Amino acid sequence: MSLEINNSRQMLSDLLASEFKMHWRGLPLSRSSFSVSEIEALGWNALNGDLLTPLLVLKESALAHNIELMSEFCRENNVLHAPHAKTPMSPQLAWQLVDAGSWGTTVATIDQVRVMRKYGPNRLFLANQLVERQALRWIASEHDSDPEFDFFCLVDSDDGVELMDSVLKQARLSRPLKVLIEVGMPGGRGGCRDIEAVARTAEAIAKSETMTLVGVEIYEAMAAKGNTLAEKINAVDEALAFARQSFEFVRQNQLIARSGQILSAGGSLYFDRVVAAFEHYRPDPEVSIVLRGGCVVTHEIGDNDHVSPLAGRSVESNTLKQALELWALVISRPEKGLAVLNFGKRDAPFDKGKPVAFSVRSYEGDIRELTEPLTIRSINDHHTVIETGPAHGDLAVGDLVGFHVAHPCTAFDKWRLVPVVDDTYTVTDGIVTFF
Repeated sequence: MSLEINNSRQMLSDLLASEFKMHWRGLPLSRSSFSVSEIEALGWNALNGDLLTPLLVLKESALAHNIELMSEFCRENNVLHAPHAKTPMSPQLAWQLVDAGSWGTTVATIDQVRVMRKYGPNRLFLANQLVERQALRWIASEHDSDPEFDFFCLVDSDDGVELMDSVLKQARLSRPLKVLIEVGMPGGRGGCRDIEAVARTAEAIAKSETMTLVGVEIYEAMAAKGNTLAEKINAVDEALAFARQSFEFVRQNQLIARSGQILSAGGSLYFDRVVAAFEHYRPDPEVSIVLRGGCVVTHEIGDNDHVSPLAGRSVESNTLKQALELWALVISRPEKGLAVLNFGKRDAPFDKGKPVAFSVRSYEGDIRELTEPLTIRSINDHHTVIETGPAHGDLAVGDLVGFHVAHPCTAFDKWRLVPVVDDTYTVTDGIVTFF
């Protein structure tokens, strides 16, 4: 590993140590006398008062399990994984995934590219269009200054290609930028809607002096429309068939690089359909199938737990585990049947479903699993009101309630630092986020 990468990791370690000091020990921001390796030695426990609530934690065992399970899926199906970093936006997790065998790291915005360039792995897949002039000039500079920087981005029109080409020419780009044609579906986001648009885009790339076409990309979950799961899967399969048709078109017409070709799909719900749709190309040594699901790392309640081929649709007993937990304190029992907790919209995601309580830790330290769910009546900025009944026991002021959350993308972005805990909730590490 290069000195630059080691230095980046040390900078992250220093920042992490500083964050622990600033947020939970009340000490001044300092990077000189504390290292990440000392965190575990402190013996902090996330639930016994060492850290303030509300608190989002990342379960170490579930995280490791999910990474290994997804890695095993990719190995068995001869595909690659470039997890989407926008979910936790943490270079530490990006490194952990690459160290576990991930092909690269997916990002969504130029800001995320900049963060990963400073702290993260060198292979970045920008699953988005890149047409902002200032961003193109910066990418050209990074691209030329570091031969090991392996960068990919998307295009979906001849107009976009021409704009990119003009800026990159002015920037005197010395080696071609690797691009993939994005294909999409009516009513979706970006992406060519038909094979004629694919042809125009590919031909424009072939005429450019600054780009080389290496593949075709789709975000297949955008196609998942319908009232039933079967209807959604059928719509996903149709979208993937169009991606496959587009890839075959650029190959047959010799509009794509001869080697290093990529067929890529993103999303955490239908990656088994991606494997099936692109089955013909998986044995081809010149073609890489790249999956980009990011939520598989932490998993979640809601759609991911119900629909994922490694969870709700799995026929195996070994499935993904929910690695994120939100713990909050009961601060009031203002009337019978109601309890008020000290978390709200600033602390927990609510865009894809409310958090679901799974456990209670009494003020004395006893933990019990909930046999019936608690009903959340309302979530305010900093308070959540829940309904309680006999099945929930004697929920008292001072008790802690643990919740699973729906949508890790809007869970991580509320926390600058997320403690990593073992199964006893002892803090072993911490994840710094860059939102």
